[in-house]
Amino acid sequence: LSSILEPQEKQSLVMLLRNDVIDDEVEISDEEVDRFYEEDRPGEEVRARHILLMWPPDATMAQEDSVRAQATQLRDRARAGANFASLATEYSEDPGSAARGGDLDYFPRGMMVEAFEEAAFSLPVGQVSDLVETQYGVHIIRVEDRRRPTLDEIRDELREMIRQEQVMVAESIFVAEAREAAGIQLEATAPSLMREAARAHETGLSSRAAGQTLATWDGGRFTAGDFLEFLESQAPGLIPQIEGASDSDLRGLLENLV
Repeated sequence: LSSILEPQEKQSLVMLLRNDVIDDEVEISDEEVDRFYEEDRPGEEVRARHILLMWPPDATMAQEDSVRAQATQLRDRARAGANFASLATEYSEDPGSAARGGDLDYFPRGMMVEAFEEAAFSLPVGQVSDLVETQYGVHIIRVEDRRRPTLDEIRDELREMIRQEQVMVAESIFVAEAREAAGIQLEATAPSLMREAARAHETGLSSRAAGQTLATWDGGRFTAGDFLEFLESQAPGLIPQIEGASDSDLRGLLENLV
């Protein structure tokens, strides 16, 4: 029974220590919430249209230059007052939006590839972008509208978001200081021993194999047997991930466990 309860007891001790040094109830001022709302613009969405001219498969430099030249002409026509939706319907090669005049509807940050998103969220409403190149081809973007919830609508949500972020920073600082003070050393053979423990999750390790050291710190060590106990407390899907993980990933996991 003690071997079954030991991992839970260790985790309980860790949480008691964490709760002793981290203040979860940190107060977030209205000024902090106001500043976050203005600087990070949470919840903002943009409605945009675009014209996409796709790169030909295995395009040569000359073919890419030809796509850019055609896109430049379309951009100049749009900026001169041509109807952007009509241009998109006629010329865009995006099968998902061309028939709608290039309309992508509203989208938040994180939905588009980086270059496209950066251009769309920096454009004033009604303006047409310069050429934007992505892995898909060359885009010309026109922002139709932008919207975001009012501060009053999401004030409580933002306050909690800021609080959680500050708690995470505090936890990271505490863990980094604890690691440095502990003098953690990972054994060079640790990744291969961790894979061996994963393969032995059903049959178990011999006493000799279980006693092999994966990591040490001032006053203690973490063994292959300890790692196997950890694996047995996790979902079965973790086992194949351990067997296929890189040495670097396994070292990161081991350091976190220690």
